[in-house]
Amino acid sequence: AKRATVAAWQPSAPAFRRRYFHHAIANEALRDAVAEPILSAVAASLKPHGQLVLVETVAAARLDAADPNVAAWCRLEGRAPLLPAEEAITRMLGRLGFEVRVVEDMSARHMKLALQGWKRLVRDLAADRPGPARAGLVVAEAELWLRRIQLMHEGRIRLLRWHAILTSAGA
Repeated sequence: AKRATVAAWQPSAPAFRRRYFHHAIANEALRDAVAEPILSAVAASLKPHGQLVLVETVAAARLDAADPNVAAWCRLEGRAPLLPAEEAITRMLGRLGFEVRVVEDMSARHMKLALQGWKRLVRDLAADRPGPARAGLVVAEAELWLRRIQLMHEGRIRLLRWHAILTSAGA
């Protein structure tokens, strides 16, 4: 039987079993953390020719923490405005011995699916009106998604996916 290992880890001190895994999926693993130690630990955990899929929210330019839209989004997401840059991650993966096969901007699909989900929720809420507590949670979540989609639509943040293969001479 095929198995997947799912375990908690510390972004400040990432430690994974060395040369153990064939594949790794890292979803927002660099969020509010220094990228190099995390990506180095992931590279060290993969067997030669192991594959990495990395999904991250990135920014082409440094986000201004004083901008009300950025500040609100960060507060709602519970994150700092320090997002990595696409080029920096791609270069770092190369230095760590990865051959980057795909860098895909998933922002448009992400926004489209989010809006479809919200439309479906609003339709369902019409039939099953939430109480005040639940309505408050829905409004807070809607504001988070509104801010995220606005920043993506403006091109200030993007959701990217990297698919990379560790070469035999890798980290």
